Amino acid sequence: MRKGILSVEEIAKKAEELKKTGTRQGILDTQAVAQYTQDRLVEAYDPSDGKRGDFKPKAIGTGTVGMMTDRNVNVLRPKPFARVIAFGGIKADEHASGTLEPWLNTIIWIAQGDFDVWNTGILDLDLIGEAWSKVLPAPQFWADDEYQDLVDAWENEEDVERRKKAKEKARVYRRDNCAIVWRYVDPISVYPLWDERGIAEVYEIRKLTRGEIERLGGDIGDEKDAEVIEWANHEYVGTVLTGKGGIVNRVTGSAREPSFLKEPWPHDLGTHPYVRIQRDPIRANKSGHTRRGSSYHLRFMSESLDETITDWRTVMRKEVESPPLLKLNPQLRARLGLDEKTIDVDPNKPVVLYMDERGTEDAGRYPTATVNPQLGQYFQLIATYADRAGGWRPQVVGQAQSGESAVRFSEGRQAALGELG
Repeated sequence: MRKGILSVEEIAKKAEELKKTGTRQGILDTQAVAQYTQDRLVEAYDPSDGKRGDFKPKAIGTGTVGMMTDRNVNVLRPKPFARVIAFGGIKADEHASGTLEPWLNTIIWIAQGDFDVWNTGILDLDLIGEAWSKVLPAPQFWADDEYQDLVDAWENEEDVERRKKAKEKARVYRRDNCAIVWRYVDPISVYPLWDERGIAEVYEIRKLTRGEIERLGGDIGDEKDAEVIEWANHEYVGTVLTGKGGIVNRVTGSAREPSFLKEPWPHDLGTHPYVRIQRDPIRANKSGHTRRGSSYHLRFMSESLDETITDWRTVMRKEVESPPLLKLNPQLRARLGLDEKTIDVDPNKPVVLYMDERGTEDAGRYPTATVNPQLGQYFQLIATYADRAGGWRPQVVGQAQSGESAVRFSEGRQAALGELG
C-alpha cells in the first residue's frame, strides 16, 4: 500500500523510467492491435539501389487474429451481475434483494456513462492480455447550485405532497448525475509500480489534445497535443502535464517544465482507483513480455500468412498490370521496304508483325516476378498449424462438442442471462 503525495518532478521521473522498461511489452501490444485491425503496411523496395519501388503492393490480411479474438469476446461479453448473501432474517434478505442488489447491478452501468467500459475491456483482455479501468468518486456532480436548490426545496417545504415531489426531483438529479465515475483505460498506456503486496502506484501516460488540456486549465501554446500523466496511489490521485517535447516559453525562452494539471486530491477509496483484470499469467522471459493475449502463440504465424497472401496477390496484380511488349526488327522492315520504325497499338485493332527467313518480330507482356510453386503448400501448412494453435475453434461457435468444461461454462452463461432477465 502506497500513500502520500509525490511532487511533480517525482511523478514525471518515475513515469519516464516505467515507460522505458515497458518498451518491449508495448511493441508486443502494438503488434497484436495491428494484426487485429490489419493495419500493417507492406512496402516494396528496389533491391538494386535500396530505394522505394514504383509499385506499392496492397497488404492483404487473412483476419486470423481478428476472427479468433471476436469469437472469444462474443463468448465473454455477457455482463456480470451481483448477488448479495443476506444474514439476519427476512428483513436482511428483503434489504439485500430489494435495495442492495438492484443498486449494485445498476450503478456499475450508470457510472460508465456513454463509455462502453465493459465490452471494450473484454476486447483488451483477449487481445492484449489485460483490461484496465478506473473508478473514482465525483462529489462535484452534486455540489452545484441546481442540486442545492433541490435539496433546500425538499428540506424546507412544509406541504407533504410538494415535499415528495421535491424529493423525487432530487433523486432523479442524483440518478442522472451519478457521483461515481467508471472510465475505460487503455492498457498500453498503463505502467503500474509494484510492492510486496501488489500494485502500489499506477502511472497512466496518454496524450491529450490542446482543447482537452485547456478545459482542464492547462496551456501548451501552439502545440496540438501533449503527454499527461494520470497518477494514483492508495490515497491520492493527480494529473501532471509533462514537459517532454521541449516546448519553449516565448517570454522566458526556456522549455516548459512539468506541472500539475490537477492537484493531487484524496479519493478516500482505501485502495488505488485502477481496476486490473488479467488473463493467464506469463513467466519471466528474455523478451520482456509481462502479459499475453489469446493470439500470443499465433503472432508469427499470422504475419507469415498475411505476408504470403500479400505476395500472392502482388504477383497476380503485377501480371494483370504488366504492359504489352513488342519486339520489332528494323532490318527486317528495311528489307521488306517498310519505312515505319514504330507502330501504334490499339486494343481494337490487330497488330501486324513480320518475319522472313532471316528474322522475325514478336509480341508478349513485360516479364514479371513469379511465385514459388510451393507457395500454396506453404500457406496450407502454416494455416493448419495456426488452426492447431487456436486460430479456428469450432467449439466456440457451437459447431462441435466442446467437452465438459465448456458445457459447464455454457450452463453458467445461460444461468447468468436468466438472472439478468
